[in-house]
This record gives sequence, structure tokens and C-alpha cells, in this order.
Amino acid sequence: MNWYQVALWTMIFLKSGAFLVFVWWWMFKRATKPYVRPENVVIDETPEDESLTMEDVMKKHGITRVENQTQ
Repeated sequence: MNWYQVALWTMIFLKSGAFLVFVWWWMFKRATKPYVRPENVVIDETPEDESLTMEDVMKKHGITRVENQTQ
């Protein structure tokens, strides 16, 4: 199959309703999958500290603030 035949069949597929049926089938297949709860998830039950500031959180996660530098 040459590249122009692939392009022709692709355009026929897209212009026909087959593409919409395929998209509908794909979404329906994904939407009707049973939900599987993830395993080995650690839930942090520690209460939130009200005195925590954004700077403390950024420091804890290793995020450094860079000031906006204009040239």
C-alpha cells in the first residue's frame, strides 16, 4: 500500500460515520469498566497544621521560589 492509498483510506474512514462509531465504542468501553481500587495506598491521617505557611510547605517539598527576573 502506498502512502497516498493510506491517506485515501484514512480520509474515507474519517468522513464516514465509522470514525464516530469507533470513538463512541472506545469511550463506552472505558466508561463501563469496573472500578478497581488501587492497592498499597498509604493514607496520611495526620491532622493538618493550621500554623503551616506556604514557605514551610515549599521547603518540605524541596521547592525554591525564584523571583521574577525581567531583562
